[in-house]
Amino acid sequence: MCIRDSFTLTDPTSPGPVFTVELILKDNALTFDPPLETVMGSMLGVFDDTFFWGSQLLRIDKEVFPIMELSEEPLPAANPTEPEIRELRAVLAEKLQGAMEGPMRLHQQYLC
Repeated sequence: MCIRDSFTLTDPTSPGPVFTVELILKDNALTFDPPLETVMGSMLGVFDDTFFWGSQLLRIDKEVFPIMELSEEPLPAANPTEPEIRELRAVLAEKLQGAMEGPMRLHQQYLC
């Protein structure tokens, strides 16, 4: 028996799908490709990487306004350990977990 099906999560505010996973019968077991854990990890990784890249912004104000006395301090960046940021990450993780209900329903269809 060959099973190959897919689930796509869309968002009306997004120009494309949020994610797509395929359900495949492999070695007599139903598996997702990519695995759901990978999808969640990737999306949370993008959230986490935002803070690293945000802290890497270069100041160009001295070049734009050379006659002004400006600070040498780096631009302030959000800190991922701040309670508000940790709370937002937890909310995102919860929403992603809820989004996994669709693929799991698809999985259940083939188990019956």
